[in-house]
Amino acid sequence: MIGMELVELVQSSKSLEKTAKRVWLPLLRKYFRIEVVGMENIPRTGPALITPNHSGFAGADAVLLTHVIKRSTRRRARLLAHRAFFDFSETLKTVSESFGLKKAGIASGVEILKREQLLILFPEGESGNFKPTAKAYELQSFHTGFLRIALQSGAPIVPSYIIGAEESHLNLGNIDFSNFIKGIRIPLPVNFVPLPAKWKIVILPPVDIRAICRKEFRALPETAFVETLLNNQKELKRLAALLQRNLQKAINQELKNRPFIYFKTTRKILEQVKVAYSRVVEIGELVHSVESKEAREALEAQESRVAGAQRAARAPRAPRKRKSSGAMAPKRQKKAAVAGKSAV
Repeated sequence: MIGMELVELVQSSKSLEKTAKRVWLPLLRKYFRIEVVGMENIPRTGPALITPNHSGFAGADAVLLTHVIKRSTRRRARLLAHRAFFDFSETLKTVSESFGLKKAGIASGVEILKREQLLILFPEGESGNFKPTAKAYELQSFHTGFLRIALQSGAPIVPSYIIGAEESHLNLGNIDFSNFIKGIRIPLPVNFVPLPAKWKIVILPPVDIRAICRKEFRALPETAFVETLLNNQKELKRLAALLQRNLQKAINQELKNRPFIYFKTTRKILEQVKVAYSRVVEIGELVHSVESKEAREALEAQESRVAGAQRAARAPRAPRKRKSSGAMAPKRQKKAAVAGKSAV
């Protein structure tokens, strides 16, 4: 009953979508203090396949990326969502479709791009946002599906990355239920209320697939190029790995220049803690070096004494001197004198 009411609410008045657009999304944008860079790299007309990193188990990165793109370009980007949003509940399927979600698949992606629309697709899949926070910003292996979609549709690939979602939604890892239900993983979140990490969304320049292919592929005419590449899984994997490495480098550089995670004050506190810790480490190393020096000197002195004793033990002893017979001891002289007197 509640499910049907929810469907009717979405289908008729669209009030949930309007509330999200007017209230919740702007509120989250301000809550995360989202900074957007490179929005000029998204075409104002025609198709484009936007391929960001995936982070934060809740999927807020996808929703907010769609929101900032719509706000900046007035274009609505579509999302390919996991089949769990469509296969297990008609109610959930209806609600998902009302928010512009499409079931993940190469055919669905090509269809969207053929209609000259924007499409957001995470090359990592669910491995990206369900990974443990301990592996934050470590890109998981890129699948090749996004390359196939781009090749079949002729749309440019627009890489992008999101900084901040990892620290907003902390995750211990996931439980893999693929043995029971294909492709199903359950995250193990630490927090359900997002933490106020500062977000930064960066849109990078479009990538020309032909330009990063090997020479033998670049020389082919367009039709043969697409068909040959689609039939060469090895080259597709190489291209996916190359795009992953390039995006990882951009993310790593951004993290190095990141001024703070949550607030400037916390950054200062962390820096002070870091300085204090380094000083403690230096003092500990100094004490250790002094103690090591003293220990070495004591050990050397002990070894020197032992070596001296060993040398003395091995050295030959001098023979004992006998007393000279020419010199008569006083006591014997006295006895001899007494004996002489008696003889007289």
